[in-house]
Amino acid sequence: VNFALDLSHVNILFHHTRKWDEALIQDMLESPNCIEVHLSGNDGKADRHLPLCQEPVWWEVYLRSRIQGDIFYEGYLVTTL
Repeated sequence: VNFALDLSHVNILFHHTRKWDEALIQDMLESPNCIEVHLSGNDGKADRHLPLCQEPVWWEVYLRSRIQGDIFYEGYLVTTL
């Protein structure tokens, strides 16, 4: 089954539970079935499509993953983190 992974939602889950599965996220990012990855920032409460102004909990795993799908930045354009 093809899927899209919205990393903003991972940030919300982390802020609510203080847990996340780094290996699972990396496996999902690198899956040939992951056809889209959505990036945006939020305050951990809701998916607000904000700029990435600071490194979210998933940032390092995102940077080291070999993503095969399309990447969509849903926040406002930011030149640096």
